[in-house]
Amino acid sequence: MSVFEKISLFISVPLLILAIFFTGMTVVADRLPPYESFRKFKMYQTEVQQGFNLELLVALGQNPHIINSIEHGGHSLGRVDPDRVQPGYTLAEAYDGKHFGLDLLDVNGNKVHRWQVPQSVYDKIDTNIAPGLIEIMGAHLYPNGDALIILSRLGMVRLDLCSNPKWLVPDAVHHDLAVDNDGSIWTLSLNLIKSEHSALPRLTVPYYSDNIVHISADGEPIEEFSILESIFDSSYQALVLNGPQDHPVSINYDPTHTNSLNIVGEDFARHAQFAEPGDFLISLRTTDSLVLIDRKTHKVKWALQGPFMRQHDPDLLPDGTISVFDNRAGDSQFNEARRLTKPQIFGYSRIIRIDPLTQKIIWQYQGTEDEPFYTSVQGEHQYLDNGNVLITETEAGRVFEVDPRDNSIVWEWYNVLDPIAGPGTVGRVTRARRYPGEELTFLGKSCPQ
Repeated sequence: MSVFEKISLFISVPLLILAIFFTGMTVVADRLPPYESFRKFKMYQTEVQQGFNLELLVALGQNPHIINSIEHGGHSLGRVDPDRVQPGYTLAEAYDGKHFGLDLLDVNGNKVHRWQVPQSVYDKIDTNIAPGLIEIMGAHLYPNGDALIILSRLGMVRLDLCSNPKWLVPDAVHHDLAVDNDGSIWTLSLNLIKSEHSALPRLTVPYYSDNIVHISADGEPIEEFSILESIFDSSYQALVLNGPQDHPVSINYDPTHTNSLNIVGEDFARHAQFAEPGDFLISLRTTDSLVLIDRKTHKVKWALQGPFMRQHDPDLLPDGTISVFDNRAGDSQFNEARRLTKPQIFGYSRIIRIDPLTQKIIWQYQGTEDEPFYTSVQGEHQYLDNGNVLITETEAGRVFEVDPRDNSIVWEWYNVLDPIAGPGTVGRVTRARRYPGEELTFLGKSCPQ
């Protein structure tokens, strides 16, 4: 090859790369062919990303559900103020180093019982994720010891006290469930909209569409409706459309990412003229919004954006206020669990209690350098009968109880994995909830070994 040919090759290759780059930029920016092919590839790549990342990290010896943390000193039970703790048992959706399960804890942090999803259930689910890495994200405990469990985006199963399955709904249910007064169950499900014919206006296919699903107490489907259709039918399109100022559009493959579902109770409805008992309050993570949907008409009747970012778990309180787990996330999904003690790009996570009419923050608990509290994804909180607040810090593998009178921690538990994963390790805890002991009639019963 002559010197001239070498110089030509040296110049032409970078120019070709630049041409390809700018062509790709133009295709994406102007949505020209083959934009849809690029988008679909990215969409399907994202679908398998979680499973691939989990498997890869485990293969490299870096299980993303295991956190290296030494602050607990090897002890699961942290600070305890017995005079201020709400009595009862805490149900934690926890990773034990091998699998996710439900751990029932007494006030001393002892594991009283554990529900484990059996292999026979996983055998009926189509997934590329190893059973040991599938997260539990949503659970409900019945007085007789039965447990409802959501296997994230894979199905809902009802287990008895001894973890024997009673029924399985193999559907893309996810994030949350609510048991109604009649024993039926409301949850969230995910659909993939692939064709323009099925798409809503100005939503670019393919995209995920969340549904609210009604299931009988025996696991039979009753009804299902689309959250996006509820939004569009109610003229609330601005919740999901953005784009150029003169052309509202969404190219987000997950335009809502619904992560919570609540049923409005009578006490809250008495204080909130915009709500009626039985309505649904949902949390849309993608759009930083809370949305109230009428149970009868399926139309949106109220929405709130503003004082929270990438939030989870809004709770409707009896006095008409709304409490929100405000993650303040500036991070990607599917990240490795880790204990973060420094403020992130938008500060620490916090719990805020809001007046829905004035949007005034009445109370908050926010992490500080002295008391770090942060999780970019997931998380839950629960107002207890004595006024305390139980908080799940998912990515730290920690559950703690706060007295809102002075924001002090009166109970603290770490999901310590020392015997399985080595000293200083903690397992992810997706959620936790406190149950009164007198409601749990199965306590003291044992299962065959």
